[in-house]
Amino acid sequence: AEFPDEEFMREVSQGLLDSPASGKGDAAAAAVPTVVAHPSAGTSAPPPPPAERLKKARIYTRTGDAGQSSLFSGERRSKADITFEALGQIDQLSSDIGLALAFMVERGAQGLPQHPAIEKMLTEVQQVLLDAGSAVATPLDTSSPNRLAKAQFNPARVEQLEAWIDEVDGGLPPLRQFILPGGSVVGAQLHVSRCACRTAERTVARLREAYPGSVDPSVARYLNRLSDLLFTVARAVNEGQRRREPS
Repeated sequence: AEFPDEEFMREVSQGLLDSPASGKGDAAAAAVPTVVAHPSAGTSAPPPPPAERLKKARIYTRTGDAGQSSLFSGERRSKADITFEALGQIDQLSSDIGLALAFMVERGAQGLPQHPAIEKMLTEVQQVLLDAGSAVATPLDTSSPNRLAKAQFNPARVEQLEAWIDEVDGGLPPLRQFILPGGSVVGAQLHVSRCACRTAERTVARLREAYPGSVDPSVARYLNRLSDLLFTVARAVNEGQRRREPS
């Protein structure tokens, strides 16, 4: 699968990203019909007439059945292309982080120690990974200025990760030896996410070699720094749950 389903997102983007909606998230949200509250009751009013509703895009498009798909620039490439491999690895990374977050939520429901600050960080990371995927799917050297402006990756995100790493690491004991991935269930899943991040980083590195000048270097720097954050928060979670990784 692309990131998330590139063919579906392209269909949404073609119909909505050029509308007055501001930002990719706003445009994607606009694809889902909303229910308007009734002015005189607590129930919901009937939806507006069809002409007033935005058309909801189908999940499937059939345009990739022959083994090709489109970048946000409109260029068609084989699904075996390294670009789609990079998008898939970024998607895998976000999904692994999502599983760690789901474990955190379940532990909170059981009355076990929670990590709200780390949960907030990781949720924001997932959102930034959407931006990273958009940047990868919009080659710098072949996309229109309009598309590049919509998919621009903010390099300040790298500095944000560094600040988070310093903040979390400041509360941890010094690391004096190698540790083995493990500890608590949440900590172990964060180590899995760290490995997925390294895989995504290596794939983006191969993409940059295959298509020089096509990918914003900030995306590669972000993935490199993100693996350090995942390592650090894994340690922090395990410390908080008194389940240190074996060494």
